[in-house]
Amino acid sequence: MPTVQIDGHKVAYEEVGLGLPVLFLPGLIGSTEWFKYQFSGLGTGYRIISYELRQDTRKPEYTIDLLVEDLAKFLAALRLHSVVLGGHSFGGMIAQQFALTYPQSVSALVLVSSFPRLPKAPQANIAELLAPLNIPKEFPMRRLFGALTGRRAAAQDLEGAEWLAAHAPRISRATINARVRLAASFDVTEHLGNIGIPALVIAGGNEDPVLLDAAQGFYENLPDATLEVIEGGDHFSFFTRHDLFNAAVDDFLSSRMTTLV
Repeated sequence: MPTVQIDGHKVAYEEVGLGLPVLFLPGLIGSTEWFKYQFSGLGTGYRIISYELRQDTRKPEYTIDLLVEDLAKFLAALRLHSVVLGGHSFGGMIAQQFALTYPQSVSALVLVSSFPRLPKAPQANIAELLAPLNIPKEFPMRRLFGALTGRRAAAQDLEGAEWLAAHAPRISRATINARVRLAASFDVTEHLGNIGIPALVIAGGNEDPVLLDAAQGFYENLPDATLEVIEGGDHFSFFTRHDLFNAAVDDFLSSRMTTLV
C-alpha cells in the first residue's frame, strides 16, 4: 500500500481507477480495506481513493480540525484540487467540516450513515451506535474495544460484519475514546445551509432510528441533497449491500457529471 508523509507521520492509502476522483473516509473503527467493493465496483469509472485516519498520539491535540487539515494536506500530496468526498459515519463528520472549511476543494459530498449532530448519550452508547459489529462468540474480534488488537480471523469465507470485524485495523483505545468524544460534541446543524454543493445522503433501511433521523435531517437542511435509503441495509451498507450502494453513488455522480468535472 502506498504512503505519503503528513506532518512527519506516514499515511497509508489506496487508489484504483481513473477519472473523477472520489475519496472515501472510514468511520469510527474503519479502514481503507473496508472499501474494497468501492475499489472493485466503482474503480472502473472513477478514481477511487481512501486513506487511514490519523490516530491519537496526544501531540497535537486530537480534534476534527486536525483531521480536516490532514485531509487538506493529503489532497495536496496527491495534487488533487477537488474531489467528491465520501464519509462513513465518523468519517462523515470530517467530510462535512472539510466542506465547510475548504468548499473549493469539494465538488460533491457522499454522506453514509453519518450525522450533523448526535443526541446526548453515554460514550458507550455512541460507540455501539457507530460501530455495531455483532460478531458470534467464536470470532475473537466480536467486541468493540477488546477487538482492536490487530488480530485477524484466519477464515477466508467471512461475510458482512464478520468480515469487517476480522479486518479491523490496529486502532488504540485512546484513539477510539478520542473519536467517540469528538462524535459526542460534533454539531454543524446550524451550518448545513452553507454547504451548497450536491450531496448524496445514504442510510441503511435497518439503521438505528437516530441515524435514519439524521439522514432525513440532512435531506431537509442541505441545500442540494439527494436521499437514498438502502433496502435491507445496515450501518455498513457500503459493504453489506455494496451492489445497491455503488449503484446509488454511480447514478448520483452520473446525473451531476457535467457540473462535477
